[in-house]
Amino acid sequence: DIEVRSNAIGIMGKIGDSYWIDALRDALWDPEVRIRTEALNSLESIGGIRAIDSIYLALRDESHEVVEQSIKILGRMCPDKIITPLRKFLINKQLSYSSFEVLLDSSDPVAIEYLDKTLKSTDMHERRQLLKTLTKAEPLVAAWYISEMAQSDKDRDIRIEAVEVLGGMKNEKALEALRKVAMLDKDSFVRISTIQALVKVDNPDVLEILTSLLSDKEREIRVEAAEALGRLGKPDSVDALIFALSDGDLRVKVSAAKALGEIGDTKVIDTLSGLLRDQHPDIRDSAAKALAQLQTPQAIEYLKAALQDNDRLIRWSAAETLGKIAKGIRESKEVLKAKT
Repeated sequence: DIEVRSNAIGIMGKIGDSYWIDALRDALWDPEVRIRTEALNSLESIGGIRAIDSIYLALRDESHEVVEQSIKILGRMCPDKIITPLRKFLINKQLSYSSFEVLLDSSDPVAIEYLDKTLKSTDMHERRQLLKTLTKAEPLVAAWYISEMAQSDKDRDIRIEAVEVLGGMKNEKALEALRKVAMLDKDSFVRISTIQALVKVDNPDVLEILTSLLSDKEREIRVEAAEALGRLGKPDSVDALIFALSDGDLRVKVSAAKALGEIGDTKVIDTLSGLLRDQHPDIRDSAAKALAQLQTPQAIEYLKAALQDNDRLIRWSAAETLGKIAKGIRESKEVLKAKT
């Protein structure tokens, strides 16, 4: 029974007696991957030269999971001794997350040389595999190389993948790379992906980057920046979004109005109400929906006035949003009544 065997192997590790090393070494040949990985864990718990020699055997295992586990354990138990076999992995292009991480952590020149060489490779698959591997490396080291890929890789898709990874990193190097790509990349799709990644970064400097992009020469970038500020929901961006309402492009104005509604700062009520008189129906519609999100008495009065708009779409939008507000109020009253 696999459960019984696994538990027995775990107990051997907890006991920690070198007496069990031979039995655990035999378990490394078990047909079940779970048993082999459990044996590796117990060998690590016991420790010592004999245990290390046994774990080395698992580097030749047919299971990628077992090999990865053995590399991690050997990296913890004897990082200096594991360097040579791991170098062979890289030289033979048997790229392994764990082997790469151990080599990077030790600042091994073979790993650094491999990184520099792969960054310049003409093989897109190799560069993509490098990016995937770097996500498992030490954050500061990974951020440096992934930043290079985000800014310099010749393939758009890899630059996009790189900025998406950088968006999940919490260090200044990643943020600076995202700033440069958002501002300077020649491909709009890459810049848009970078703006979307910036929203995920928990750093006050993101607000400054996004607001500056509201003045970008490309319309799509200004639209994306406005939408990103709405998702970010920071009141400090309200003034910049109000300024964006004077943009000459319809889509930018609509996105800015929508973002103001999402942020929910009541100081924009008068600004949004003024848009209800805009000559373009899309602007009036976005203003009505933004006012509906604020749900203040003043905003509701402006929406009631919009029921008299000459445009049927605006009247319908105002009526719909007022209906939703009324429904929400009724439901809230029912909940309060039920509780009392």
